[in-house]
Amino acid sequence: MSLRWHTIVVTLNIVLLAFAAHAQTSDVGQHLQNQYQDRIFLLRGFYSSDELRYDATIGTPSPGFWTIDGFVLVTDAKVHGQTLVLQGRRMPVVSIGQGFQFQADSPKKRKKTLSVEIEAKLGPGNLVEEVDALTAKIFLTDQDSLVASVPSYWQTCVSAGLNENDPKHLGCRFSAELLPIPGVNPHADPRSSPGEGQTSLSEHQMMHVFRAGKDILPPRAVFSPEPQFSGLARDIGLKGTVTLGLVVDDQGVPRNIEILYPLGAGLDEQAVAAVTTWKFKPAEQKGHGPVAVKIAVQVDFH
Repeated sequence: MSLRWHTIVVTLNIVLLAFAAHAQTSDVGQHLQNQYQDRIFLLRGFYSSDELRYDATIGTPSPGFWTIDGFVLVTDAKVHGQTLVLQGRRMPVVSIGQGFQFQADSPKKRKKTLSVEIEAKLGPGNLVEEVDALTAKIFLTDQDSLVASVPSYWQTCVSAGLNENDPKHLGCRFSAELLPIPGVNPHADPRSSPGEGQTSLSEHQMMHVFRAGKDILPPRAVFSPEPQFSGLARDIGLKGTVTLGLVVDDQGVPRNIEILYPLGAGLDEQAVAAVTTWKFKPAEQKGHGPVAVKIAVQVDFH
């Protein structure tokens, strides 16, 4: 082959490669517009940083609260070279009246929520396939369960709210706007082990948990520090009462804390954090001494 023909073949190959790359970039751009632009997703780990950088192994930034950091509205989605770039807005949820709803319930309010930028390195394969594989590691999918993703003290509330099968958990129900989001799945409801900071009662102890009544004097809090407001709740002026269920064991230690009636915006986690430090004079059964008792407590944010 002459040098001239060799040059023509090389040039043609470069043109074909450039055309294929352009076509693939065009395809992934259209795919991003159709599948991700202006849609809300649930961030795995509920990471709280305003800049999230992922590589092929997915990093481990600091986890936040699902009611503040979990939901992300993707406002722009692009691929630059081998990097997926997502611009978004945090979409906090609050529980007012009949359950969870987005705090920013209008386009004007959404423009004022905290921004987040996500960058992730794509692999060498087909760009559309790489984007979908990577976003499935960044966001929850339809095969995932929010119930399994939240701490144990949230699981009863979230499960009851998704399934709407418990009138005692009206404040845990999810609005129609939340239900279609991938991961907010009432049919995927595996229970996980107790979360960090949660202490389970042994089977033997659980068999001896009572309720305060005629023969049982209820426990009394002797050390009950006030909870802290979350920054978001303070900013938006959210106030109210979080109701928690818990067991006070025969040593006066709170255990098995769960959220019964939430407020959202991070206040529920602050209530749990505070009550975890409380100390009680344990309940007493007449003639038998201290016993473990299941109670509900209200934590006020005003």
